[in-house]
Amino acid sequence: MDKNIEEQVEVLLEYLFINNKIKKADVILGLGSIDYKVAEKCAELYKQGYGKYIIFTGNCGKGTKGIITKTEAENFKNIALNKGVPDKKIYLEKKATTTWENFIYSKSLMIKNNLNPKSIIVVQKPYAERRSYAISGKFYTDKDIFVTSPDFNIQHFVEYYEDIKENNLSDIICEIVAEINILEEFSKYDMLIPQKIPTKVKIAYNYLVNRGYTKYLFDENKVKTKVSKINKLLEYEN
Repeated sequence: MDKNIEEQVEVLLEYLFINNKIKKADVILGLGSIDYKVAEKCAELYKQGYGKYIIFTGNCGKGTKGIITKTEAENFKNIALNKGVPDKKIYLEKKATTTWENFIYSKSLMIKNNLNPKSIIVVQKPYAERRSYAISGKFYTDKDIFVTSPDFNIQHFVEYYEDIKENNLSDIICEIVAEINILEEFSKYDMLIPQKIPTKVKIAYNYLVNRGYTKYLFDENKVKTKVSKINKLLEYEN
């Protein structure tokens, strides 16, 4: 990969990868994706006593549609079972296709199953930590939220994603770039907790956009359509 591109991607990752210290919680919430290491991390945390049970959430999103044959939640459950997590300690939410839906539908699942966690460990892809923090903080205001991800080294992100094999590196960079776009655009509609974006991050973002990593960016119309869908879902689920 071009060294300049790699350097700018690392700037974005340093911002997006929060890497906060976590505490023991009532539930571990694994957000579905193509990144199977998320499921492995959930299983690891459960076996270490960080949560009483696991909720895996996800149908198919842009990264898994047409690639996997089961839902993201079901795939993650199979991985957790193979890692020794008891079946009865796993709940599945199989409708969500976005991070907002992950949290909204999972909340409904908790209510339906008489679960009332006061604290949640959210496990997400490394570069989606900040988005998960910003969205969960908006919709789970009554709970203590800890966001984490699989073990990750920013300087070795290429090796991390090459190991997953399903997505090519260009697509991964497009997703990383889109994270900044999401934080900026959806905060305008009160869909997440606003995040201060440092100047150097904005410079790196613009550099990568100008280099063509725009595949997953939201324009204004797409943002408005997504916001309308989220609001309708909130009205229905509440």
